[in-house]
Amino acid sequence: WYDDYIYDTFIEDPGLYDDVYMDLTFLEVIAKHGLETSSDTYANAFAEAEYKLWHANQCARYNILNGIKPAGHWKNNPHADDIDFQIEADFIGMLYPGMPNAAAALCDTVGHIMNYGDGWYGGVYTAAMYTLAYVCEDIPAVVTEALKTIPEGSGFKDCIQCVIDEWKKHPKDWKKCWFEVNKSFADEIGCPDGVWNGLNIDAKLNAAYVVIGLLYGNGDFEKTMEISTRCGQDSDCNPASAAGI
Repeated sequence: WYDDYIYDTFIEDPGLYDDVYMDLTFLEVIAKHGLETSSDTYANAFAEAEYKLWHANQCARYNILNGIKPAGHWKNNPHADDIDFQIEADFIGMLYPGMPNAAAALCDTVGHIMNYGDGWYGGVYTAAMYTLAYVCEDIPAVVTEALKTIPEGSGFKDCIQCVIDEWKKHPKDWKKCWFEVNKSFADEIGCPDGVWNGLNIDAKLNAAYVVIGLLYGNGDFEKTMEISTRCGQDSDCNPASAAGI
C-alpha cells in the first residue's frame, strides 16, 4: 500500500465504481424529468451510458438494449439476487428523509430494472435505513424499524433477523454473530460468477454485513466502517452503506 494507491486506482480503473455513477445517472434523470418519471426512463439512461457495469446491472443493460423485459427478473437475469440495487439505493433514502414508504415506492420504480427478490429487498431495506437515520439516532431502532418494509417469510428478512437475534445474544462479539450468519446464509446459489469463484455478492448476506457493522459499531463511525469491511465479500460497498447510514 503506497500513498497514492487510492488516487491511482480511480485514475487507472474508473469503471469500478458503479455504486457511485449509477446513482448519479438516476439523479440526473430526476433532475431532468422529475420524481414521477417512468421506469423506462431510468432504464434507458444507464443502459445507454458509456461506463462499464457488473453483474445484475450489466445483465439488465444487455436485456434492455435487446428488448428483453423485465430486465431484472430472475427468468431473464441470473444475477437478480445480487447486490447491485442495494448499493445504489442510497440516493433514494436521501431523497425521502423520514419517509420509508415513499422511498419504497421509488425503489419499486428503479430497483426492478436490475433486481428482483432478495436483490430488490436489499435496496428497499437500505433506503429505509437511510430515511430513518435522518430522524432517529438510535441505530438498533433504525435497523429494526426499516426491516418492517420487508415481507415476512422472505429469505432476506430471515437473514437480517438472524443478525439482530445473534447481536442480542452476543452483543460484544461481532465475529460470533458473523459466524452464525454465515453458517445459515453464506451459500451462493445465484450469481453465475460467485458460484464458481468463491465470492458472494448475494444481497441478503452483504446486507447482513452492513447491519453487523451498524449494530456492533454502536454509533462509532470508524468502528462501524471497520467491522463492515472486515466481514468481507463486497467490502467496498457494505462499509459505505453502513457509514452512510
